[in-house]
Amino acid sequence: MSSKDTNTEYLRGTLELAVLALLAEKPDHGYGVMKRMRDRSEGALEVAEGTLYPVLHKLAKQGILSYSSQRTEANRVAKVYELTTRGEGWLAARRDGWDRHVQFIASILNGRHRASRGEAACE
Repeated sequence: MSSKDTNTEYLRGTLELAVLALLAEKPDHGYGVMKRMRDRSEGALEVAEGTLYPVLHKLAKQGILSYSSQRTEANRVAKVYELTTRGEGWLAARRDGWDRHVQFIASILNGRHRASRGEAACE
């Protein structure tokens, strides 16, 4: 499996969560979100405009994000997105779920599980 295929698989279920986490840090326009995602992941997450912008529009339509038109550093007008109160709650709930998910997957990948019903834990 190529690294591009792996990137796409990981991205499917996590793009909305990643976008919201970045926007929770500071409001930004789409290109800024793409750049921060790429920089933060050291190039591992390359998100195309055709993938990101529909997600931003969907989240805005759901009331999870709001946006305003602002001038960028390049003197272009762009939509700058930010989390709404609803979006903050959405992110908090999914962040907790993500943390549990990562723990479960790590325990599977590392061959560990919790002892249950009197069984010994795998080590």
